[in-house]
Amino acid sequence: MKRHLKAIAALGGAATLLGALALPASADTNNVPDPIYLGGSDTTYGVMSALGALYGSALGCNQIVVSPAVQPLDDSCVRTDGTTWLAGDYTTAMKKSNASHDYVVSRGPIGSSNGIKQVDKQGTVGVSYVDAARSSRARRLPPGPPTADNVAERWVAYASEALTWVAAKTQSLPTNLTQAQISNIFTGCAVDGFGNPIQPPANDWINDWSLAGGPVRPITLYTAQAGSGTRSQWDTFVGGDSSKCIPAAFKDGGADDHVVFENDPAPIFANGDQSTAIFYYSGGRYVENKETRVYQGSINGIAPTLANAANFSFPFTRYVWNVYRQGYVSGNAAQYVRDFLGVKDATTGEMGFLCQSTAGGLNQSAIDPATGKRYAALTKTTMSAHGFAQLTNSFTDVDGDLGIPNKSTCRVEN
Repeated sequence: MKRHLKAIAALGGAATLLGALALPASADTNNVPDPIYLGGSDTTYGVMSALGALYGSALGCNQIVVSPAVQPLDDSCVRTDGTTWLAGDYTTAMKKSNASHDYVVSRGPIGSSNGIKQVDKQGTVGVSYVDAARSSRARRLPPGPPTADNVAERWVAYASEALTWVAAKTQSLPTNLTQAQISNIFTGCAVDGFGNPIQPPANDWINDWSLAGGPVRPITLYTAQAGSGTRSQWDTFVGGDSSKCIPAAFKDGGADDHVVFENDPAPIFANGDQSTAIFYYSGGRYVENKETRVYQGSINGIAPTLANAANFSFPFTRYVWNVYRQGYVSGNAAQYVRDFLGVKDATTGEMGFLCQSTAGGLNQSAIDPATGKRYAALTKTTMSAHGFAQLTNSFTDVDGDLGIPNKSTCRVEN
């Protein structure tokens, strides 16, 4: 926790497979199910809910007794004969999966940045309880701008996805734009004294589709709401405020606003702007929503496919993250939270359920008795079904504070 991510770089081939340490040293084995509350991102609400369901069904302690023993009604661990479940009854596979049958509670989406604020402000009146925040944006490093995220937070990336521009189908608009064109469309204007976009002195703002290979029509810009991780990440990709070139009358909170909820193009059609509008959309949410109204545009000739997000060849590929309290004076994430989505044991570099892999070594996941597949394979299938790509088996520790580059499918910073 001593420094932040400066650049994502491979740690090389020196990673050691610590098979001798396969038994999890610090899994939550308190014999009772604990709820794990997640808040924040809309983009990853669906996939994390699905992954939470997978985790909830993962291998754990026995909870059912055989007659004539009396069945406990508190969901606690118990031996089949009704006697007390002991620490030695947990198998290695249970400890690597969901030992005490903890479960995930997904709070409604309020945006990544707002969820991260919830994590940071735990214990404050008016702040809902969360154990971690779903985030579709990257960490904001000091000194900003915008305001840096708290250095005491731990960020764990578990998947990647394509974030790309979209436009309405059947409108004869381009299907490919370059990064430079997209950046110019969203940020290339000048702004007059009334907050309205105008051509800059160089007269080079792309404000008509004909300037990007399309028909002669003005380009109508839409962007997502403040507090959205998708908005924050898009602003990073285009190099500035994506609401800059929206006329003031369309970003004042009115019914015809062009600042709309992320991943929802409905206002474009409600406002009658389908023949001219450009917006952006999470690749994962596009799949989950079974979107048919808009198409996903290519960038630099590269399509926003799952495969291109998995290998990061698509220019606007991003990590998605879970964020929890790690270095605060008090109120840090409990063991059962880290067992699911974080660093289970910082001493050994052992990772939680979402970060385990099918490869050998310390972070190899257990086998699901119902399917015969490793949980990491089921995790990958679940992510793919929601339009997200599981990260490849590479390294765990991005910024070096764990000290052990054990292979896993997550990237960790701070």
